[in-house]
Amino acid sequence: MSYLKSRSDVPLVAATLGELLDDSAAKCPDHEAYVFRHLGVGMKLAEVKEEADRLAAGLLSIGVRRGDVVAWVISTRPEWVISCFAAAKIGAIALPIIPIYFWRSYKGMIADMLKKVKVKLLLIEKRSASEGYPESIPSLKKLFPELMLATTKALTIESVPSLTSIVIIGDKTSDNAFYNWEELQNMGTDENAKQRVQDAQRQTNCYDTFWLIFTSGSTGLPKCVEHSTYAVVNNVAITNKMTEQDKRKVLVTPTDLTEDSTSVIIPVLTGSQTVVFAISWLDEIVPALLEERYESIYFTYVKTLHDLVNDSSVQECDMRFLKDGTTTAHIRSN
Repeated sequence: MSYLKSRSDVPLVAATLGELLDDSAAKCPDHEAYVFRHLGVGMKLAEVKEEADRLAAGLLSIGVRRGDVVAWVISTRPEWVISCFAAAKIGAIALPIIPIYFWRSYKGMIADMLKKVKVKLLLIEKRSASEGYPESIPSLKKLFPELMLATTKALTIESVPSLTSIVIIGDKTSDNAFYNWEELQNMGTDENAKQRVQDAQRQTNCYDTFWLIFTSGSTGLPKCVEHSTYAVVNNVAITNKMTEQDKRKVLVTPTDLTEDSTSVIIPVLTGSQTVVFAISWLDEIVPALLEERYESIYFTYVKTLHDLVNDSSVQECDMRFLKDGTTTAHIRSN
């Protein structure tokens, strides 16, 4: 594969996620690009762009710059998508963390991870949309004792010296140590803020590191993998073309967004719609498939697909409307 073209005559995409979003929103502002099936919420491209621009301006206002690491612990919800594009627009490096890893592994793996990659800002849900996780603020104060005495949102945390800000998503908090999601977005509503985002975006580069992904740790200590926008976008583009999923209007993604971050890219790359679920539970996926007659499943675990095709309710139905699907392995350490 050359630096300009793939194995075909199709040129490789040399654009950042922010640029792809802007172009897509300009062409099809009313296209409902993301559907959160479990929440009954959809997001149009124009809405995603507006919210991402506001958050990007807020991030700039509190000191996040190109090359800074922005981590988040967010379940599958609109704020995940907005955070991804906002970070891209200002050239920050995104580190999405699977919620179960954060809460179960903080004292070990995650603590070292945040320190090693020099996380500057952490976005986290006040209450996870998924069940089984603790409330964030009391838990964060146990993890970072400095938060209990903090009188300013400019933090100094001994265990993670690079971490200067924490943003809470959800019900508003009056705690002095944290920014609220709405508070951050409200910093990005004036024309000067919008101009700062545009100026920052002009400095971004699709060859820069954009995503940090940690491996599962199933065969040893987790490894940090760096991805540029150029690598990720073109990998998705080539894979979708090979599987002909680039021709599908709707792709169903029955996997948590943090475990399948690439599904966020597809709507701004191919113009399709991404439908996501809270979790890979068949009692959510099967009714949706049968009701909406989706043609394509994108990025499902092998076990989930196996359970799906062997589900008794599926075997009783005519599933010929389902044309294709892509799978991945499912390896997770206990």
